Amino acid sequence: MRKRSIKKNLYLNDYENKLLKKKAFELGLSESELLRGLIINYVPKGLNNDAIYKLTDEIRRVGININQIAHISNINGDIDYKRLYEYQDRLNDLIYEIRKEYLGGDTIGDNCFMENRN
Repeated sequence: MRKRSIKKNLYLNDYENKLLKKKAFELGLSESELLRGLIINYVPKGLNNDAIYKLTDEIRRVGININQIAHISNINGDIDYKRLYEYQDRLNDLIYEIRKEYLGGDTIGDNCFMENRN
């Protein structure tokens, strides 16, 4: 069942329509999500594919290092906790960076778009 029950019709000219479609596409949002976000003072950030690929590569490297630690610990029966915790901290930092940069956006005022999506 829909959580939104009020329908709004909107008239745009060709130029405005193209801008709306372009901005929504660039941000990875539907046109409705973009408009609702703007209503609650959310300023979405654009997607930066290069940065996303860089972060996913870094996460992949951390995962490989953790797998190597697990492999060695299975062979030796000993775990290098210091290295494991360092990689865990790095992974947590990367997750925080992703959430901050790509899921949070910038807010104007007290409302946060992600908390008010429904």
